[in-house]
This record gives sequence, structure tokens and C-alpha cells, in this order.
Amino acid sequence: MNAGAIHDDRSENSAFRTYAKPGNGMKEVSCIVLDAIFRALEERHLPPEVIFSGIPYDLDYLRNKHERIDWADFCRVMSNASAICSFEDFERIGYGIVKTRLWRFAAPIAALLFTTTDFYTWHNSPGKSGGGRQLTTCVVPTQKIIAKNHIRLILEIEQGYQDCPEFFYVAKGGMSLPPVAFGSDPATVQMKRIERGAQYDIYYTERRGALVWLRKMVTWPFAARIVARELKEANEALLERYAQLERANIEVQRQAEELEEEHKMREIMRQEFSRKQIESQEAEKKLLASELHDGLGQDLLIANNELQ
Repeated sequence: MNAGAIHDDRSENSAFRTYAKPGNGMKEVSCIVLDAIFRALEERHLPPEVIFSGIPYDLDYLRNKHERIDWADFCRVMSNASAICSFEDFERIGYGIVKTRLWRFAAPIAALLFTTTDFYTWHNSPGKSGGGRQLTTCVVPTQKIIAKNHIRLILEIEQGYQDCPEFFYVAKGGMSLPPVAFGSDPATVQMKRIERGAQYDIYYTERRGALVWLRKMVTWPFAARIVARELKEANEALLERYAQLERANIEVQRQAEELEEEHKMREIMRQEFSRKQIESQEAEKKLLASELHDGLGQDLLIANNELQ
């Protein structure tokens, strides 16, 4: 990161950005995405507050790969980073994913189960199970194989979400990584910004043959341990999330019972108020009738005496 190195073709001044998001209550960005940012800050001996100020989460939460944040807050993180990063810096952050927990988990699985093309196809699937969609649910990928070892990818932010130019440069750096998992050189990625997104032309080499098979056999025991450890952590996180949901469900039920009880009390009070109001009206009617009767009777008596 180079202090003050702001790229000239930023689409809008970060100081004037808005951070509105659709009111769907969802958190669109996995905290896994932030891992490379934390690592970049550590390498440059910068405190996290430089980037994460103004974010409604503490650092422990942001470092937890099983948590998620709102896209609007992620945009604010990127905007904060733009004060000290050029777009080239953001590309390097994207490439720095190779050093993060995400890459340590994904690369062994990719090397064992996919070819480079297969991995790009899975990661850039527009469905909710695609790797990219799991990381940022509001960014929709569209991929097309142009030629052998040439893929064209379009990433677009869904309508209603804040544009984030820095994100697309981080994605560019990340798009060069998959061939590395297969023992090849990083891909060459050409990027062009489009409205609410970016188009990437990705050129890579696909290694095949006996050496690749031998490499998979040698690395299998290590990859299996990594995968098992990550799956264990993921399972523990799911169990904790399930427990949180159970606690939340119990709390919701308790609040629902309290609201129902409160509703019953209000209904009883309303009925009692209505009863007393009716009784009061009846009493007023009787009093008025009595006053009218007594007053009229007295007036008639006086009139009769005067007439006599």
C-alpha cells in the first residue's frame, strides 16, 4: 500500500459515496474476503483501524471466517482502504488470497477434484452454490468459455446495491490464482469496467499428464488433513450457529408469549373500560332523567299553584 496513491480513473469520490442497501436483512459478504486485507495490513505494519473504522463490528467478529457482514459495510471498508491504496494495490490484495485461510482450504480441494477450467466454472457459477456467490451473494457472475484456456467472466452487482470499484480490482487479482493450485503459472487477466460491474478475459495454461497425477498422489495425505480440519471447524461453526438459532427461537417464543399475554391484558382492560364507560353513560342518563323528572315536576307544581 502506498499512502496517497489514488488511481485516477476511480468512478466516484469515496468521500461522497452512499451506502444504502436493500432492506432484506441479509449479510452479503463472507468475512473470509477480509482475510487478505488483514494480512496486507500486517505486512505493511498498519493497524486495522485504518481500514475498519466506522464499521459496526469488532475485529474478532471480522476475523471470524464463519461470519458475514453487509455489502454496505464492505463498501465502506474498501472506501477507507482507497485512501491509502491504488488499484494496483487492490489487485495485489486479491492475489494475496494465496496466503490466506481461504486459499489453504480451497487449493488442495481444487487440485484433487478439478481441472483449472472446472475450478473456474464452479467458482463462477451464477447459482448460490458457486464459490464466488458464497463469498459475495449480491455479485452475480456470468462465465463463457471463449477458446481453449480462455474464459470471459462478467461480474455484476445486483440492482439496489452500492457500486464498489475497488472490489473488482481485488477480484482481478484473485482471478489469476486458480492455475497456481494446479502447478501452473498465474493466469493473465485483462479487465474492463462496465456499468455496475467488470468484464475479465482470463488466459491460463492447463497442466495434464503423469506428473500432474503423481503430484496429486503425493499431496493427497496433506490435502486430506487440511480438508478434514476445515470441515471439522465448519461443522463446529454450524453447531454453534444452530445453538444460536435455537436460543434466538426460544427468545422469540418467549417474546411471542409475552406479547400474547399483553394482548390478552389489553383486551381485558379494553372490555373493562368499555363496561365502565357504558355504566357511566347509563348512570349519567339516569341522573339526567332524575334531574329532568324532579325539575319538571317541581315546575309543574309551581305552575299549578300559580294557576289556582
